[in-house]
Amino acid sequence: MLGANPTGFNQQLAISRLFNSDVYKRKTTTAAPNQTYSLTWGNATKFKNGGTFGSVISLIYRNSMLVYDVTRELHEDNGTLLVQLNDRQNRYSVNVGAIANFTYVKGKHKISFKNLFNQLFEDNFYTRTGFSVDRVQDIEFSSSVLNQRSLYTAQLEGEHRLTNSGVKLTWNGNIGYNWKIQPDLRTQSYFRSQGSADPFEMNDDDTRRFDSKLKDYSYGALGSLEIPFKMAGNNQKFKAGGSTLIRIRDFRSRIFRYIPASSAQFDNSKLELPYDQIFVPANISNNGFIIEDFTNNQDKYFGVSIVNGMYGQLDNKFGDMVRLVWGVRVENFQQFLTTKDVTAKRVVVDNEKWDVLPSFNLTISPDKKQNIRIAGSRTVSRPEFREIAPFSFFDYEVNYAVNGNPDLQRGTILNGDIRYEFYPKGGEGVSIGAFYKFFNDPIELRLNPSSVLDRRNYQFQNADEAYALGGEIEIRKALDFISDDLEVFNVFANLTYIYSKVTLASTSGSGATESSNRPLQGQSPYLINLGVQYNSENGNWTGSLLYNRIGQRLALVGINNLGFPDVYERPRNQVDLQLTRKILNNRGELKFTWADMLNPAYYFYENVDSKKAFKEGTDRLFYSFKPGSTISLGFTYDFNLGKKG
Repeated sequence: MLGANPTGFNQQLAISRLFNSDVYKRKTTTAAPNQTYSLTWGNATKFKNGGTFGSVISLIYRNSMLVYDVTRELHEDNGTLLVQLNDRQNRYSVNVGAIANFTYVKGKHKISFKNLFNQLFEDNFYTRTGFSVDRVQDIEFSSSVLNQRSLYTAQLEGEHRLTNSGVKLTWNGNIGYNWKIQPDLRTQSYFRSQGSADPFEMNDDDTRRFDSKLKDYSYGALGSLEIPFKMAGNNQKFKAGGSTLIRIRDFRSRIFRYIPASSAQFDNSKLELPYDQIFVPANISNNGFIIEDFTNNQDKYFGVSIVNGMYGQLDNKFGDMVRLVWGVRVENFQQFLTTKDVTAKRVVVDNEKWDVLPSFNLTISPDKKQNIRIAGSRTVSRPEFREIAPFSFFDYEVNYAVNGNPDLQRGTILNGDIRYEFYPKGGEGVSIGAFYKFFNDPIELRLNPSSVLDRRNYQFQNADEAYALGGEIEIRKALDFISDDLEVFNVFANLTYIYSKVTLASTSGSGATESSNRPLQGQSPYLINLGVQYNSENGNWTGSLLYNRIGQRLALVGINNLGFPDVYERPRNQVDLQLTRKILNNRGELKFTWADMLNPAYYFYENVDSKKAFKEGTDRLFYSFKPGSTISLGFTYDFNLGKKG
């Protein structure tokens, strides 16, 4: 509690009054339709010296307003309902973007300057009601989550044909920044005895104000040299190059809460004031509230990563039937991060790894309509700064905390696949394939054994190893074989089956045992994509009807013997419809889109039994929501500037 001396207390009181209390006032408006506006301009100018300068500039503005409900539940190990929460989500976002690309071409040389900018503002305000049996409380809660994101990337690149034989030099220099600012994330929590008619009282443990600034900068360069040559009468290519990428991240956050200014003088009746009156300036006083800064030492970190790489690649042809593209890339990865732990002791993560990453792609073409492809490669999965920083953030929206892990290791992946392709005619094809992946030290988000049932804490951790194997079938076919009247229709299907399994250590600490027979986190056992496309004979009408389904997938890794089952996402059917019509001498286009027509719920459940698929009456709701269907009507017009006809 603040205020050991009068001067310090008065200063803290004055600082507390600087916090704007008007932000707690609520305003109700009628949601407008989601809107998107874009303008694109392109031009090409030819010069007398034979050079051509081209430019494309595009601007886009969009805003959206979404409202939907979320139900969340937590259960004890025996299935008894422990917590039930009902949210009303109000999401508002405004997005402004721009693209400006410029290219100059003269003879054997081309230089381009490419720019991308995006600015996003988001405000997610939600209210929550519910109860906690464990705390014997009814709950009222609200939060306003403000996000401001800025992204800019610039690339200067060139392509130069150095000799008549086709020796080609390409290079690229790039910079970028990615900022995310949360200027004032606010939570307000009230409680009362469960089932009583008592007035709600403010809960200072969960009434907070949080602000953060994340600044991420990147600087990169790459270059390659391509040399064609002949061997055994066939055209061949050798390509070699190198690259470097430097990333710098600076993250800082602060967290505050309202507490009684004086335990002796505090007026307890102020705890019962409504959300828009409780923190007005008159209540920031000796007998009211004061702001306490309880920022932790680990709530800020600074990181630098450098990836340097070099590679060599051969593109070999053996007659008309066989082509082999193969090579190796060598990368040196350095990652440095510094922060402090809860005791103010400096924490340093300093990793360096060398990786040799070979790859090959063999294509056998018996004729122009058939291909057999065999490919293999070794890749890496490196942890992000957020994943290795010992920063903990409790996300009230999802109702659990996420921690970084300084001991996280980078993972490696061995990939192999074989595929047969058949293209009977233009626009049609059949593809059948099989694949295998082996993961060493895969990174997953897993439950921390120190969690309690209603205050869960997840942390990024490495599993020992994992593998995934499966098969895929893809078909694209015109329907004119049924009837000539159906030649304007095409159907396609993509079906994928994946089996994955993770190998774990016997325990995850504190004697807590995870499921020893589970898939890789985030990996679905199957994917289904089906569709019908329509193109009218005169090209004025086009349309598509698409269906998508993803099998149940592991969302959060639990600890079974502590009463925290794994959390899975239930399969969901999505159907989308799109129709377009060209008008105004083909300069205009009307587009109708109905996205997520069926609008089934997203449903996440605790998987209680040994089977992964959802079982009614056994598996338990974790959270569920319906995002709603989206119907949009768009109009595009080509001004045809500078064109004849």
